[in-house]
Amino acid sequence: TDFASDPSVDPNTYSKRLFPCWILISQQCPFPSDVGGDNLNKSINMSIARKRLKKNKRLSSWQPPMNTIGRFIRIQLEEVNFLHFAQIEIFGVYGINKSVGKIASVCAGKRVTAAVIAASGEPADFDIAFQRATAADSRNAEILRSLPPYVL
Repeated sequence: TDFASDPSVDPNTYSKRLFPCWILISQQCPFPSDVGGDNLNKSINMSIARKRLKKNKRLSSWQPPMNTIGRFIRIQLEEVNFLHFAQIEIFGVYGINKSVGKIASVCAGKRVTAAVIAASGEPADFDIAFQRATAADSRNAEILRSLPPYVL
C-alpha cells in the first residue's frame, strides 16, 4: 500500500517523494544513463516533448502535444530518491485517430524496454505494424520477414 501503517505519519509520506518529476519523450538514441549531475538537463534538452509533474496526486496523466512522435520515454525525479510506481500506462496513436491499442505487457532492462500490444487479426494492421517497425529501424524488416505473417 502507499499509505503509512502508523496513523500519526503523514498520509502522503510515500507519494510525495515522487514529485516533482519529469516525463520526457525522445526520438533519438536512448536518454543518457548517467546518474546525478547534469543528467536531468541533458535529458530535457534532448526530449521533443516534456512535462513536469509537481502536484502530489494519486493519478497523474499527460497528453503530449499533437503529432508528437517518440521512441523513448523517460520518467525522472528532480531530486535523488526512490522512484516507484504502482502502474504506468502508455497509449500510442498512429495516424490521426487510430489507437494502436492498450499495452498488454512491458519488460525493461538496462538500455532496453519492450512494450507488447495484443495482436490484431486484421491484415491491414499487419501492414501498418510492418511499416511502423521498418520506419523506426530498417533492420526490423529482416527480422519480421522471418515471421509467418510477414513472409513474402
